[in-house]
Amino acid sequence: MEKEKIIIVILTGIIITAIVPPAVIYFMYQNTLLSLSNPPNGDGTYSAFNVTVTIDYNNGSSPAVFYDIKGNNALDVLEAVATVTPHPVYGRAYIWAINGYYGNGWRYSVDGFFPSVAAIMYPIQNNSIVLWIAVA
Repeated sequence: MEKEKIIIVILTGIIITAIVPPAVIYFMYQNTLLSLSNPPNGDGTYSAFNVTVTIDYNNGSSPAVFYDIKGNNALDVLEAVATVTPHPVYGRAYIWAINGYYGNGWRYSVDGFFPSVAAIMYPIQNNSIVLWIAVA
């Protein structure tokens, strides 16, 4: 009897995987990310002020530095100072280009720490230092 239950659970998982294509799952995930974006409390206020944003194109040019930026997450403050091109498939979860510079992708750090989550999901604090650096 226990083996039959396990088989039913496995078959149900296989059927659901076949019926719900990955694109639908991604769409639901993307909508979740967008709902987390600015502002979280819905009243137009920001959670962090006096943020410094640096964009390093990693191509030998001097990094662009912006002071006194406000936002709720690492992506908010970048969008406040630059034109951001999201990835055509992954959307705002993956930044494809900043100010038209694509490089080999982009990484970000907040106060010297490189988070392992999408920038839209990483909250920032007052006086944070956010660095965006092109992958060489």
